[in-house]
Amino acid sequence: TLAELLSQHYIHADGTLTEKFPKNGITLARSKETVISFSINDVRQMQLAIAAIAAGIDTLCHEA
Repeated sequence: TLAELLSQHYIHADGTLTEKFPKNGITLARSKETVISFSINDVRQMQLAIAAIAAGIDTLCHEA
């Protein structure tokens, strides 16, 4: 999660990446054939998803 990335100092509180974030992403799992990693794009997609959910909740609260 983004909270874990923040606690491990991969991202700043404002959501920008730190120098610690690897250019090829963070390896989550590895097999002989495949590497599964969490990339910069994945961070951005999570940020967008969280923002969309927050906007939806805000809209519902104002409509209720």
